[in-house]
Amino acid sequence: MESVSRREGVDLSAVLAIVAGALMLAGGIVALSMMGMWTSQYGMTMMQGWPNNGGGMGMMGGAGGGWGMMSGRFMSATIWTAVAISLGAGIVSVVGGYSIYRDNAGSSIWGIAILIAGVVGLIVMSGFFVGPILGIIGGILALVRK
Repeated sequence: MESVSRREGVDLSAVLAIVAGALMLAGGIVALSMMGMWTSQYGMTMMQGWPNNGGGMGMMGGAGGGWGMMSGRFMSATIWTAVAISLGAGIVSVVGGYSIYRDNAGSSIWGIAILIAGVVGLIVMSGFFVGPILGIIGGILALVRK
């Protein structure tokens, strides 16, 4: 029989990485839309302080003046950073999964990138918690393949 150099089927690590990246991108987009709704409806109220809160201080003792740890500006910057990290991890995972699908030669390098993206996504809770877990599994499978 002839040996077939082309592999049959789709690599599981590539599929897991692409699905994980899609979930992380979807999570980032959902968080981005939630952030837009929050800033348009509640953001100005949080930054200006509530009307009957005694001296203009908002929730957590500092949101009214914008100087406290839980101020509107701090929360906004934190959420924007988490959204950016989620979107970046999703892009790395999708590109890595597609690269593994197209060329098996670089699967160990892309496996490391997918694994790191999954861990980072797990830290910022992106991808509805399932995405980073699938990314970690996909990265490990890409690393242990022979």
